[in-house]
Amino acid sequence: MRLYTIKILTLVFFQFSLLTSSGFGLDPILYDELLTQEELIDEAFEKLKNKDIRLSNHGYVCEELAMIYIKKLYDPELYTVHNGIVYKGNSGVIGELDVVIINNETNKAIMIGEVKCKTRVFSAIQKAKKQLKRFTDNIGTKSIELYLYADKNQTFERENFLNKLEKRYISFKGTTKKGFSDELLLTLDSVKSLLHKLKCYKSGHYPFCN
Repeated sequence: MRLYTIKILTLVFFQFSLLTSSGFGLDPILYDELLTQEELIDEAFEKLKNKDIRLSNHGYVCEELAMIYIKKLYDPELYTVHNGIVYKGNSGVIGELDVVIINNETNKAIMIGEVKCKTRVFSAIQKAKKQLKRFTDNIGTKSIELYLYADKNQTFERENFLNKLEKRYISFKGTTKKGFSDELLLTLDSVKSLLHKLKCYKSGHYPFCN
């Protein structure tokens, strides 16, 4: 507890020195970087425990963490962050985009992203790149339809994805040196620990789970 307090005081002191010159308050990403893995798990748990999310494997938890991370990078007044946009053609579903950023003024997509949290990192980044390439290869087809996985009634115009799109590849801590463009602050083991904790909470037995 004492170490945690020291970290917070250090951050407040540092940010206070920036406050008068920049006009901004606490940087949430800088704040998180001062936390231990255990503290980050607890922080993420509080944000996710009451959300209706898929818990069949840690990959879905990783996607939720990626959404938290991405939302810290984009002003919500200017951009909307979506998770799970499905695209389909005449023959059925082709794929799903893990992360999409939409410009609120133009309704055009500016970024698409893929989240992979797997032990075989090099294989994961190659698969992520192939998945986004598959989207860009298919979006030019006029029969393509796009909708939100969580709500099929929320659809998106294909024309708003035809512009040049930034691509981001997101994974767990330590993966940017292996090809990913962005990494979360949680390690793979911490993501799995978070999944276990969330499953325990949803079971109604929290915190008395093995």
